[in-house]
Amino acid sequence: QDEKRKCSVLIHNHPNGILKPSNADLNVAENAAQDGKGFYIINNDLTDVYVVVEPVLPKVIKPLDPDDVADYLSEGGPLSVLSEYYEEREVQLELVRKITKTFNNNAIGVFEAGTGVGKSYGYLLPSVIWAIKNNERIIISTGTINLQQQLCEKDIPMVEKIIGKENRTTSSGSGGYEGRREENRMGRANPLLRILPLHDGERPPHGL
Repeated sequence: QDEKRKCSVLIHNHPNGILKPSNADLNVAENAAQDGKGFYIINNDLTDVYVVVEPVLPKVIKPLDPDDVADYLSEGGPLSVLSEYYEEREVQLELVRKITKTFNNNAIGVFEAGTGVGKSYGYLLPSVIWAIKNNERIIISTGTINLQQQLCEKDIPMVEKIIGKENRTTSSGSGGYEGRREENRMGRANPLLRILPLHDGERPPHGL
């Protein structure tokens, strides 16, 4: 049992060379699949194999360096070059670092910052970089439609300029419909970043 938990594939041989799985084999394959493991049937000579169930390969997460992410918003970084009114905000940089660490640890983080800190860039930057580097979808819930529009029309395009990469983004309106303007602007399906308005009494989905 202990060895079975460590392996990725269970291999079973059929000495008669007939590799078609029996009902008992299918039961074993079903149990293996529930653990994300594969189940193969082979002959005695190891010249043929019948793949009953493919294993589910574990996803390799690529962590982000918190300081590298914060450098995009630091003095001398891309934002300082792009913005005429740039000023370094240490609270914003610390927010970026903490949110980045939260992604790395697959943890839950709760952060609060005052007006003028630059919160939007503080959570958008690590979110977009994480989504691109790990090919994962990120959902951001906004309290108002106005903030949703600000993110889609102003902040996210700026973050794309800061990191030098285009992100796949879409939004949903108050009725749950897709924001086609944002989707068409990116020109891609299967968005990595999705912006949703959060209605009164709703719980936010997994994401920010």
